[in-house]
Amino acid sequence: MHDVCVIGAGVVGMNIARQLAKYNVKVCVLEKNRFADTGFQRRRNSYFDCTAKS
Repeated sequence: MHDVCVIGAGVVGMNIARQLAKYNVKVCVLEKNRFADTGFQRRRNSYFDCTAKS
């Protein structure tokens, strides 16, 4: 169970999730693309893989 669900793993969404996690809030981040932050980070060749893992 999560306390907060952040929709969108862009720059803002990932920063919100990070800040909430600092306060021990259980955060779920939802992203429609396979890789998070495809706009900003992809240009720098670094990204998060958002593939669901079980």
